[in-house]
Amino acid sequence: MGAAGIDIIKIISSLPGRVRVNVKGLLKNEQRILRVRSGLTRYDSILSFHVSKNTGNVLIYYNENEIDENKIVVIIEKAFNGPEVAAVENIDKSSLLKTLIDAVNPFFLFKKKLSEQVYRDEYSISSKILKISMGIAAIVFVFTGNVINTISIFVLSYPGILFGVRASSYYYASVKLNMENIYLKDNTSMSFLSNVNTLLIEDDIFRNGFNERDMDIMNLNEYEIQKLVILGKLDDPINDNMKLIIDNIRMLGINNIFIIGNSEDGIIRYIGYVLGIEVLDKNDLDGKKNCLITDKSDSNTILIVTGKFPENELSYMCSDCVICLYNELSSLKADINLKYSSMDKLILLIKLGYFCREVNVQVENTAITLNILGILLAVLNYLTPLYSIIYYILNTLLMVLILKLKFDFYESFNKIPYIKLRYLTN
Repeated sequence: MGAAGIDIIKIISSLPGRVRVNVKGLLKNEQRILRVRSGLTRYDSILSFHVSKNTGNVLIYYNENEIDENKIVVIIEKAFNGPEVAAVENIDKSSLLKTLIDAVNPFFLFKKKLSEQVYRDEYSISSKILKISMGIAAIVFVFTGNVINTISIFVLSYPGILFGVRASSYYYASVKLNMENIYLKDNTSMSFLSNVNTLLIEDDIFRNGFNERDMDIMNLNEYEIQKLVILGKLDDPINDNMKLIIDNIRMLGINNIFIIGNSEDGIIRYIGYVLGIEVLDKNDLDGKKNCLITDKSDSNTILIVTGKFPENELSYMCSDCVICLYNELSSLKADINLKYSSMDKLILLIKLGYFCREVNVQVENTAITLNILGILLAVLNYLTPLYSIIYYILNTLLMVLILKLKFDFYESFNKIPYIKLRYLTN
């Protein structure tokens, strides 16, 4: 490495399998950050990394048996000085301010423009809040005749802050995912991960070298294939990494997992037999049958497919959210889009959905508590309508700040992933 590389890149901390470097000129430079990310993702020996645009630091976890720090520095230097990379962005490019205003806007709420499927909890809670506040306002007006207090109570009981909190958390989650090269069609796609109950997974994703098709094996049943695998006459068609993924998905409490494929394919039947997963034939699937997979109305069905999956077949798959795996992220057609090389982040993706749900509940409860305190102050004549509006705005801004801090300290994507998929090829 030349002297220029030493000037650009400085190793800040180093542990076996982990190194943090500072890259001069990377600070708040989106194009150079994109180059560095693109350069690092090309190496399987680099397990995971996190680029901070606020500090210019790059935290890298790597396989020390395959690569060393000097090689990593060279990779970063070449990427840093390389040609510009076309940026892939979330399809929903709304700013946080617009997202917040749209969610709090009363015209959107009362006309139910916000998705009832995404914000069903908020609609349920808000109707209760409105009923309680109307009761309080009526009592105050009857006993005091004070119109000003009544208006103040109605201002503080407006439930828009709940929708604002939920929308803001999805915005911060999408930013977090974007930093990990995971892209969303709409920020609210995160809502389906927070309550996922059923996974439909295309059969190609399970295969060990899924581009290969052996017609002779297709004529064998699952028991005959298992016998050949045990005798060492056939390589196991199931990729070991997918076994780990399925095990970890079940540990998250998701047990309704199905393979979408040809039920006459011997390998698919073998995969289902070994992993304990039911096979759903593409030819037999239609919207009504698929919807009968789960009878829980509060659950969500996630469909996971490859970039080669026919787009016209997505229309009859009765799923709430589609996750698509690409070789190259040039066009985004699914709700959530990521590269094959990032498939190991599927578990962390679902965990982030759970984190959103937990954070939403905590922050919404805090917001409601503060607004109830404001209503009590209004009843005691300490808040006028103007002060109530100011109080409401400050409460909303405080909740958004709390959300940002919680997501800033969410570190799951910075941990060493326990699996790395190598078998998905062009």
